[in-house]
Amino acid sequence: MANMHASLSPASGTGPRRAVFHIGMPKTGSSTIQSWLYGNVAALARQGFHLERLPVLRARAQEHVEIAICQFAEAGELFPNARLRHLFGIETRADQADFAARYSERFARAMARARGQTVLLSAEDIGGLTRTEAQARALDTWLGRCFDEVRYILYLRRQEDQLVSAYSQMVKTGRTERLDAFIGANKSRDYNAMVGAWHGAVGEARLSVRLLEPDALTGGDLIADFANAAGIDRAGLRPATHKNSALTRAAAEFLRALNAELRANGSKDPVNEPVYGNLVPFLQTAFADDAPIRLDARQTDEIRTANAASNEALRQRCFPERAALFPARPGAIAEVPPLDPADVARVGAIVLQAKQEGRLRAREDLRKPPSLAQRVWRWTKERHPALAARIGPIIGKEVQP
Repeated sequence: MANMHASLSPASGTGPRRAVFHIGMPKTGSSTIQSWLYGNVAALARQGFHLERLPVLRARAQEHVEIAICQFAEAGELFPNARLRHLFGIETRADQADFAARYSERFARAMARARGQTVLLSAEDIGGLTRTEAQARALDTWLGRCFDEVRYILYLRRQEDQLVSAYSQMVKTGRTERLDAFIGANKSRDYNAMVGAWHGAVGEARLSVRLLEPDALTGGDLIADFANAAGIDRAGLRPATHKNSALTRAAAEFLRALNAELRANGSKDPVNEPVYGNLVPFLQTAFADDAPIRLDARQTDEIRTANAASNEALRQRCFPERAALFPARPGAIAEVPPLDPADVARVGAIVLQAKQEGRLRAREDLRKPPSLAQRVWRWTKERHPALAARIGPIIGKEVQP
């Protein structure tokens, strides 16, 4: 199983075939980085970078999630994200092997078009799901069939912040756990072991480990830091737009309750139900000024204690110049007051009104491939943003400035 792609022909082109792979982690600004990259495809090409989407489905079209499936096929393991397996129609290792064989050929043909440019790739699932040296090596082996040199960029976020954002994302993907239960099951995040696995597979020189801390980022800015790590000149590029912001506290509880109700009525994947539509973006926008999800002092201490030893080991491994990997913050709130049910009911009332006014549309089936119109519009926005901005109002599309 692990050697099934060995017959792939290497990509052709002029000069060394190089790639820079942004591997996450989840909830470290990955969506913002991806949006910035795809908003500057033409300008990046002029700098010698090649960026191309190859989505099979409408789900997760912003990133190269299919590569993560190929990684696990290469490792001889079933891809661990059950929801994505469902969306891609993968139930068995044989299904996965068939998908990986077809996508690998498609990927190799696409990368041959780079013609000596440095290819930029991004898939946060890889950072989030890779646990072992064998899994990391499987990805490097798979990519090695198309590239002579691959460098990796990995962002790490302090665990207490990452868990809050991950909880919001968990609710957005249809799950129903409450915050305390989520923290209890996920509080230990051993970054040192994860980085050690990557070091063992690809070496220290090819992995750039970055901290999502203001004092550790280039100019205190994520995009500036990523550009510096990838060798991108930001001069003349369009600025980044923040993407995939966390839900506020009441909105998250409303969505969690909706997920529970949908599952109680037999839904296996609430996110793919028609009622979802553009509900999550609406909740993020309509309630952006509401109270955020917050941890109290007890929860924060619990998370920091669980990760203290591994964080110190990683500091010594990669950041010996720092006094602490993630310094403690002063002034943690003693206790978060209970959520008022009236706040959750208010969210529901506003959602119902938006639905009645036609501001919430039914969900498209994420398991379908992108339509021709979707592909053309995406290509136009990425390669000809000025043209897209002019024709957007005419065809009823919202275009980022």
